[in-house]
Amino acid sequence: MRWPVIATLAALAVSGGHAAPPPWQRTETRQPCTRFDLFRAPYFGDLHIHTRFSADAYIFGTRVGPRDAYAFATGTAIPFADDDELQTRSSRIDRPLDFAAVTDHSEFFGEVRLCDTSDSPVYDTQQCQLLRQAEAPGQQFPTTVAWLFPAGIPNPSHHQFCTEPGVDCGAAAVSVWQEMQGAAEEAYDRTAACTFTSFVGYEYTASPLGRHLHRNIIFRNEHVPPSVASYIETAAGGIPQGVWSAIEDACLRAGTGCDAVIIPHNPNLSGGMQWTDPADATEALRRQTLEPLVEIHQIKGNSECRFDRLARAGAGTADELCTFEQMKIADQVPGEEPPAIDRYPLRNLVRNTLKDGLALEEALGVNPFRLGFVGSTDNHDGAAGSVAETGWAGGQGNNDSSPIRQIGDEMRTNPGGLAVAWAEENSRDAIFAALRRRETYATSGTRPVVRFFGGDLSAVRCGSSSLVRDAYASGTPMGGEL
Repeated sequence: MRWPVIATLAALAVSGGHAAPPPWQRTETRQPCTRFDLFRAPYFGDLHIHTRFSADAYIFGTRVGPRDAYAFATGTAIPFADDDELQTRSSRIDRPLDFAAVTDHSEFFGEVRLCDTSDSPVYDTQQCQLLRQAEAPGQQFPTTVAWLFPAGIPNPSHHQFCTEPGVDCGAAAVSVWQEMQGAAEEAYDRTAACTFTSFVGYEYTASPLGRHLHRNIIFRNEHVPPSVASYIETAAGGIPQGVWSAIEDACLRAGTGCDAVIIPHNPNLSGGMQWTDPADATEALRRQTLEPLVEIHQIKGNSECRFDRLARAGAGTADELCTFEQMKIADQVPGEEPPAIDRYPLRNLVRNTLKDGLALEEALGVNPFRLGFVGSTDNHDGAAGSVAETGWAGGQGNNDSSPIRQIGDEMRTNPGGLAVAWAEENSRDAIFAALRRRETYATSGTRPVVRFFGGDLSAVRCGSSSLVRDAYASGTPMGGEL
């Protein structure tokens, strides 16, 4: 028997009354959303945003914080760095977001806070002066290396000044984490209007020898661990097993109401190392549970698939359409040349990883790579959801201070993408549940409304007023398991 598949762009009816409870547990105190639809609506957001708390963003001249990022997401103009790292430019989003998460790099929260605090004991150290000094666009590479190098080696460490008497980088990091939580809480609309949802989150930034094995940690509600789990603290446990264990211990098993999903950073700069084969079925199930999604499109390019038109060949594909927003490089290992298509790491690409997951399921009984998709920006200006090509203010501080600079960077960035979640309402519980069940999709910054059902849909009639209800009743929505 053939299983019919349908896709619909139908707009959903909106109901102010809750005829039935949602299929997820409410974990937070808030007013019920006036706009609630049991058959769900698409909500657009950005789950990968950086502000001045990220060391690289600070080096690039970004001085806005998490509160500014959430304000930008909802329509307020914020300042951007110019060539001299002065905040003389400004921009605002053309279409406000429904949800967002500020995900600053967790590795140097404490160091950045102390170097940016004039009465801290390390403020006048050479390392702090290096962080704060204004540098011309494109000239920050030595500073970036000096600051990020301790987190780019197999045995990462904090900066040396953290070991000095009277210096508490740990406490400073906690103060940053608390400020990020406070900003998210202030931005979250807990009223019945449900206009905007903010998530608490951060980025785990494992970058051994220049390979991006990063992950964004998104928490369901305000119940979060007291401190962040960076690559520095978790490296001994392996990548990503160390951060998995930290989230399991401090969140999922803590008994505090904490819940989280871990979203691998777009893998096109991972050197093929973002996803390694699991040791056994137990590890495969652990990955499937903790990492249900992947960021497939962002500022640093697209990770779906790859085709080289000049070579007339692809990386594990013959699809000639796989040329969209491709990076030349496959990682940021110093001195490495961009690989030819026949040497391109196959697991830098999501399609190949999905195919490998099916093969591993045959061997292990569990598919470790059962992935849904989101897009986001990875914007380092605090400009959440800034994806419009026209008038784009940039995403890497003063490196993008003019249209010419925006196309001259060696990484040739694009404005980035968006995450779309099919949810009953615009609340943390509802959006998080959509992320967990993978009823999501990614865009390159556009806002198409896309929907997909599969399975036995023989009873579903196109054009019927009950089409979506019937499809949920007898079929499987996008991200589900047939």
